[in-house]
Amino acid sequence: MSFYADGIAWSGNLPLWQRDALRRLAIQVSLTPADIAALTLACVAEANQQAAVPASIPIDNSHVPSASGNGSAVTVAGISRCTCLNAIPDGQTLTFGSDGLTIVYGDNGTGKSGFARVLRSACQARGSIAEVLSNVYADQPGCPGACVQYLVSGSTPVFNWRKAGDVAPEDLRAVSISLGFGA
Repeated sequence: MSFYADGIAWSGNLPLWQRDALRRLAIQVSLTPADIAALTLACVAEANQQAAVPASIPIDNSHVPSASGNGSAVTVAGISRCTCLNAIPDGQTLTFGSDGLTIVYGDNGTGKSGFARVLRSACQARGSIAEVLSNVYADQPGCPGACVQYLVSGSTPVFNWRKAGDVAPEDLRAVSISLGFGA
């Protein structure tokens, strides 16, 4: 089992409000005052065995990065075939190195954050995910889209990303994207 799977299995015997707290911490950077208030109400209600316990959602596998289906390492190879995506010219490609660190730099308004938002939407990410915006300067604005290529088990599958909430392949959930500047 993985670190996350072990943690979720371990949490199965915790009170529901604690499992909800774990879920909140898994999907966002920190607890907000509203989170703390909701968890406090749930804790008190559960301790007093009240029938009207506030809705708590326990942590499960959908809230954490997954291991790739076959246990292989997963690496994002690039983003290509961008269409109407922020200020990124249609057809633009961003390639990532297979080893080490890839640094993406450029002037303000050139699309760096647009690429980051696509990755945060397609992969596993903590915190709120900013909406991927269409290119307001395009002659005919449309729905943004891109293709995310990734490496797993010697093959290079492609995920055709079209909008936030698109269900990415399980392998891409093994890639964890952290908060970045402007993303």
